[in-house]
Amino acid sequence: MPGAVMSDTHVQAKIRYYPDGSIRASAVCLADRGQREQQVDTPGGGALREPSPVCPLRRSTDGGVCPIRVAAIEDEAERRAAANRERAARRARWSVHDYVRSYNLSRLLTFTNGSEREWQSASEALDVFMRWLAAEGRHLLLNAPLLAVAERGDQGRWHVHAAIPSGFSLPFKRIHSSWSDYMNGHGYPSSLASGSHRWHAGQSIGSAFYTACYVAKYVAKSIDHEREKGRHSFRCLNMSRPLPLVFRCDSLTTALLVIGVPEDECYRLEFVDGVTGELHLFGLLVDTGG
Repeated sequence: MPGAVMSDTHVQAKIRYYPDGSIRASAVCLADRGQREQQVDTPGGGALREPSPVCPLRRSTDGGVCPIRVAAIEDEAERRAAANRERAARRARWSVHDYVRSYNLSRLLTFTNGSEREWQSASEALDVFMRWLAAEGRHLLLNAPLLAVAERGDQGRWHVHAAIPSGFSLPFKRIHSSWSDYMNGHGYPSSLASGSHRWHAGQSIGSAFYTACYVAKYVAKSIDHEREKGRHSFRCLNMSRPLPLVFRCDSLTTALLVIGVPEDECYRLEFVDGVTGELHLFGLLVDTGG
């Protein structure tokens, strides 16, 4: 693998197999993980460098706090918050792919809030939806495996998407009546003349891979709008995340043999050392979905 410095000590290979025959596999050099995660992207040149430490607050000549230092600390806090959101979104996207594709969820339902009292966050929307499921919704949805996410629409209103397997004949009218009655009776009276809250049964999107891509996009959007500590960005019902097959290898070459995928079919995971300028290849990724 020319053009990159490789640290082949302690390579971890992970393989996930999905019901549609697709796989997602990765081989990552654990020796490079700590160094890679400490790097931050810097504009111009593409080098990755460790951020400089922020000095403590200093007093200005008139006894107040120096506004330049305050601005520097605020910029650093915002940078760290943005990095945390990006990591949370990345983890959530991978988790969603694992759940949706492992349980072959290829149908997407939509539940809306027709009240003037809007949901203020993704967590509030998902909490209301999960309480309805616990009350009677899970039986109306035939106790199917389900993954729910919240999306903020173009008009700023939140709604809930629920991914389930295809092939279920759902009682449309009973679900519509139950959802409307629950919302009206729990502090979200409908503003429509009919007094109802809409829901859309949806159709199969095609494959679970495409459903996972849609749902992962919604999850990332909800994290961009809010990041509540300790709150998940999606909810699951009747599912547990399957564990991957994990192998410890002594080199990326060996890991490729374990994965069983040629190198030219893999996506290269690389970073540039901000001190030496060397290009490090720390892993490979392949996803045969879609």
